[in-house]
Amino acid sequence: MSSIPQMPTPMIGMAVGGAVGAGASFAAKAAASPAGGGYEFSPEEIDNAIQQWEELRSGLRDDIQLARQIANVQAPADEPASSMFTGSAGTSGEALVEQTQAMIDHCNEYIRALKRAKGVTEETDAQAAQDATSSGGGAL
Repeated sequence: MSSIPQMPTPMIGMAVGGAVGAGASFAAKAAASPAGGGYEFSPEEIDNAIQQWEELRSGLRDDIQLARQIANVQAPADEPASSMFTGSAGTSGEALVEQTQAMIDHCNEYIRALKRAKGVTEETDAQAAQDATSSGGGAL
């Protein structure tokens, strides 16, 4: 007899694990930024945020495999109680798969946005360094 897998728990790791503490300064900075945006982050802080989002996405990819098992549950016998249970579990599992996929998609978009922001930050830093060197006669 096979064991029944535990219900996937997306994002529990983010709530319980180290990502919350590690991301606290990032979140605090974002929350403290003036209305209309315009926060400032170092490339290292952006790398940290990207890593957290990639870890979350990895966990969600594991979760979606378990959700698919729930969505594809089979009745152990052809009788009303089993059929009713599998119908409900299958429908719930399908909703779980869809929601988990939506969270994976959101992670992908956020990671892309952070990588674009990091590129802009690095370009701005490089330009500022070049401008400082040019205006200071090469002394930095």
